Order: sequence, then structure tokens, then C-alpha cells
Amino acid sequence: MDRSRWTIATIFIVAFAMGVSAIVYHHYSCDEILKHWDGADGNLIRRADQVELWRVRLRVDDSIPSSGATEDAFVTDTDMNQRPSPFPSDWGLDLVEGRDANTAAGIVNARHALVQDMTYDWSKPVEPASAKAAPWDFALWFLDGDQQTLVLFDSKQGKVWQTKSDVILQLNPQKRGGYEQYFRELFESKK
Repeated sequence: MDRSRWTIATIFIVAFAMGVSAIVYHHYSCDEILKHWDGADGNLIRRADQVELWRVRLRVDDSIPSSGATEDAFVTDTDMNQRPSPFPSDWGLDLVEGRDANTAAGIVNARHALVQDMTYDWSKPVEPASAKAAPWDFALWFLDGDQQTLVLFDSKQGKVWQTKSDVILQLNPQKRGGYEQYFRELFESKK
């Protein structure tokens, strides 16, 4: 075999090895998060047809009905259809303001980062899930047909809760400020 054939064969072997390495890395980069979040919900976070970003707040007085007070309540926003609140009434959470995030710059990166292990600080213990465990201030709502999942963010403490999960996770310090800044910029760009 002449030298050019060896060169081409070497290039193909190296390319194949790099491809296999990338697949293995990608597969194992989600191991820890999938222990806490269902794989179907992780897939929905990455691929849902509709993504909405909402400002969320804890209800100050549970005796006062609000947009999220009942499961029949609807929340309206100028650039979205009427939506039933995703929160059961006993959670004490309200949707305040929302925007369609489907075409927002950077949303694909934000979605993929949510299902990557490196986004979270695994040195911190996970907490039991509770709607009142943190002052949630943002939510990403992923909808695809009759499937949906909701991810709540506490940007001050860097907590994240995928509401079908039984644990609250801690964002790593580098990601904490990034999500808060990104969400605030999306709401600013809406105005």
C-alpha cells in the first residue's frame, strides 16, 4: 500500500475513534441528571414544540384567589394563548408574566444545558421537592401535544426543580448567574 492510502486510512480511523468518543461522552454526560429526572421529561425539555418562560412568585396570602389559585384558572399574556395554570392550588405559586421562548436567541443552549450533568453542583446534597422550598422566580414550561413538564428556578439560591421530580437540584455557580441574566434579558427584549 502506498503512503497516500495509509494517510487516508489513518484519517478515517481517527475520525471514527473521535466520533465514538463523542457519542460515549454525550451518553455519559447525562447520567446523574437522569437519576433524578425521567428520561421522557429530559427528552421533552430538549425537544418540545412549545417553550414558555414565565415569571413566578410565591403567593403572599393563600386566602386571596389568584391566577394560579385553581387548576381551572387561566393566565393570559399578549403573545400567548390562554393557558391553564400548571400549578395545583396548594402550591401557593402564581404565574405573573410570560413570553413565548420558542424562537428566543439562546433557548436551544439553555434547554440542552438543563439535561447536562455539568450544569449542576453535585457536591451539594439534593433537597426534597416542595413548591414552598424556595422563592421560585422563573419557570420554563415545555409543552408538546398532551405532554408537558415544568422547570422552576430560584435564581437567588441557584435551585432548580423539575416539578415531576422528587428532588430540588443546585445549579453550579457558573450557571446560576447565567440563567438569571438570560431570563431577565428575554423579558427585557419582549418590551
